[in-house]
Amino acid sequence: MVISAVALLWNIFGVVAYLGQAYMIDEVLTALPEADQVYYNNVPVWVTGAFAVAVFLVWFSKKSENEGWIL
Repeated sequence: MVISAVALLWNIFGVVAYLGQAYMIDEVLTALPEADQVYYNNVPVWVTGAFAVAVFLVWFSKKSENEGWIL
């Protein structure tokens, strides 16, 4: 039970981090240091996609009745 709770919290933190990065508004971006602005403006699309897959894969995985999660 404890491991499940920790895993759920970890996944929720990942979702929040992804949404914060993927949907960052201009006001927040301009408040960041210049180096961070350059980083966020130049992140390749495939990196954002890989981040999304890594975060949301668990949410869209099917659960087997006998074997647990199938990834």
